[in-house]
Amino acid sequence: MKITGGLIEDVKVSCISDLSRLTEKLEAALKQTGGADEKELTMSEESKKRIAEEADDGW
Repeated sequence: MKITGGLIEDVKVSCISDLSRLTEKLEAALKQTGGADEKELTMSEESKKRIAEEADDGW
């Protein structure tokens, strides 16, 4: 059971990393094409904190 838990954790970290890279690429493309400016793509610290609290499931 411990091995399975470790493997699941590895997959979660990998998915988050992949999603972060994809998000960075999409943001760069939006900036380059003029589809969005830096201000539109910047998240406030308050929003980041709120999202982190909502995502915290107690594990």
